[in-house]
Amino acid sequence: MTGEMYSIHPTKAEEPDGTIWPLHKAIVQALIRRGYSAHVEPFDQYQGPYIVIGPEFRVGRAPYAVPIGGFGIKRLWVTYSSQHPDMAQVYREDTDKASNPFWLVGHNDGRRAVRAALSLLAE
Repeated sequence: MTGEMYSIHPTKAEEPDGTIWPLHKAIVQALIRRGYSAHVEPFDQYQGPYIVIGPEFRVGRAPYAVPIGGFGIKRLWVTYSSQHPDMAQVYREDTDKASNPFWLVGHNDGRRAVRAALSLLAE
């Protein structure tokens, strides 16, 4: 079985089957409130979607079009620790930097994820 993710709502981070990616949703909505042009893009059922700030460029036919790097494109990925499954961090692809890890503890998860994303964008 492959893990392609075919579509996701760009600001609600919800797949057609109802699966919601809450950290992605919190980050993209916070970025939009702060004036960024941000949206969620589908990637993979296992790794999750990613967040794009500004325009997104892909080559190929949907849903297999490959994202192109460079051109000032900013992509944020939420990653989870394999050693500590109750920890996550945000990774910024264009600078190859990751935020400090943060604990996943219920209702504060989104705020921690937003702080992590903003710390990477401030650099």
